[in-house]
Amino acid sequence: MQNRPPLISVITTSFNRKRKLKRAIDSVFEQTFKDFELIVVDDASTDDSWDYLIGLKSNKLQAYRLEDNVKQAKATNYAVEKAVGTYIAFLDADDFWAPDFLETLVTKGIYQARSQSIAAFYCGSNVIDDLGNVIRTNHAKSGIAPVQDIKNRNVVGPQSRVILRKNVYVELLGLDVELPACKDWDLWIRVSNLGFDFLGINTVKVSYEENTEAISSNLQTTLAGRYMIWDKHFDFDNHHELLVQQYCLFAKFLFNRGHRNAARRILKEARSSSPFNLLVEFYYFATFAPVFMVRYFYRFAR
Repeated sequence: MQNRPPLISVITTSFNRKRKLKRAIDSVFEQTFKDFELIVVDDASTDDSWDYLIGLKSNKLQAYRLEDNVKQAKATNYAVEKAVGTYIAFLDADDFWAPDFLETLVTKGIYQARSQSIAAFYCGSNVIDDLGNVIRTNHAKSGIAPVQDIKNRNVVGPQSRVILRKNVYVELLGLDVELPACKDWDLWIRVSNLGFDFLGINTVKVSYEENTEAISSNLQTTLAGRYMIWDKHFDFDNHHELLVQQYCLFAKFLFNRGHRNAARRILKEARSSSPFNLLVEFYYFATFAPVFMVRYFYRFAR
């Protein structure tokens, strides 16, 4: 009898992340739900990541090595081409799952879904630093995520929290490789634009590592990605209030990660676009707050 394909294809890509990659892969093999395959793409690492991968012995694992570094979006799309599961689950090499992540999203999500319009399931996450300390917790509200909340605030969050129907990912041609940042947010918007829903499950099963050093070193990339998202998905000419909202949310993102000057530049643009707007003025003057206040609010900010 021919074995049927697994329900879930877990997708992980990695570049020079051997130590953290091991942590991520261990969390996959420790899952209580076993109907999965794991596809790992090594994106031309120069450390010993590949030696580690080929040394793993599991019939659930497929490992591929790219000769050239193509970056995460292309590597992820390549991995999905190899996947045979009905659903794909994304796990960044820096992140890891609780042992019952898959079981929870399958039993409370996939098996309980009553509508064919539901294409994706997501849960909450603990945001951790590079030492594993919890900085804050981002919860997922139970139920169907409002389309506008996905578009305006990315309530779905990073891709390590999400299980998505593979056929939807393929229909959309995967991650947009032209975007320098915000690729997962862009994907969620495009899934919603097709008329599909995201079901939130109010439990925390993911540890998401927020690399503030990477944000600092790639600040221009972060800025460029956000501007491209705005150009791609937002009609600011006819919805000026959205422009103000997006300026404030992005400034908050930067400010809470220590980028005062960048946040202030964004808010100056907002002030020019919308003079005497009370929300903009509040955010702008908040960027002059003492450091201890920044760190305090950082614990609660998305």
